[in-house]
Amino acid sequence: MSGRLPRVTGAVGSVDTAAQGYFV
Repeated sequence: MSGRLPRVTGAVGSVDTAAQGYFV
């Protein structure tokens, strides 16, 4: 689901896959 959250993935970028688990 990486890239689904442009506001989150745009901030972290490389850890988008990890961030989506926390932000989603």
